[in-house]
Amino acid sequence: MVLQTGSRDLQLHPHVHCIVTGGGLVADGSRWLSARSQYLFPARVMAALFRGKLLDGLERLRQERRLRLDGPAVDLSHPVAWADFKDRLYRANWVVYAKRPFGGPDQVIRYLGRYTHRVAISNSRLVALDGDRVRFRTRGEHVATLPGPTFVGRFLLHVLPKGFVKIRHFGLMASVNVPTRLARARDLLAPRPTDSSAAPSAAAPDLTSPGWQPRCPACGSTDLVYLFPPAPVRPRPRPVGSPRAPPTQAQPRVVYV
Repeated sequence: MVLQTGSRDLQLHPHVHCIVTGGGLVADGSRWLSARSQYLFPARVMAALFRGKLLDGLERLRQERRLRLDGPAVDLSHPVAWADFKDRLYRANWVVYAKRPFGGPDQVIRYLGRYTHRVAISNSRLVALDGDRVRFRTRGEHVATLPGPTFVGRFLLHVLPKGFVKIRHFGLMASVNVPTRLARARDLLAPRPTDSSAAPSAAAPDLTSPGWQPRCPACGSTDLVYLFPPAPVRPRPRPVGSPRAPPTQAQPRVVYV
């Protein structure tokens, strides 16, 4: 799970990206149990569960007087305002966006790896400093221009509070499970070598051999199998001075009916 705090224009937009396995080990670790669908958990269930866990945690912090409600949130210190605030959050539809990676898991890891040890904005995105105004690239060819104090204020929005980290590992990826359960999962999912002596030959049959007999690939029957000569191919004109290619023997075309 990788934490990202903002958008390309440095607005505060905290969200997390999660890499989730398509299954898991059974309790005793004897076998791998794949997910019933392409996702491990239903997206709507995850959204409702995350909403409930987060709001319950906020409520517990408030009851323990560990939730600071000052500045723009000072009105929420009143119990009625706090209850109304929670009700509005519970009624809102929270979003969990789940999809298969188009470029495979390696592409996802490369994408998230670019954000794990970066600050809110890199030097390469800074375009110009014009007096007290800062210009920086947002996305593609687009740029944003902010007054200096506003730019610094937005930058400081992405300084993580004490105790927050950008990367968390859970489940099989937790450090305690890496040498045990993760190693077991990799062993169960590793491709097994096959016995080459028992596997049927994948080589194409020699259709010109006298002993070769065509068979239907579905039922193995030799009935209603016809051999047709290949369609005539118009030879391409030969460049002047190039040697004539030796004639090749045409291979019959097999059609199953």
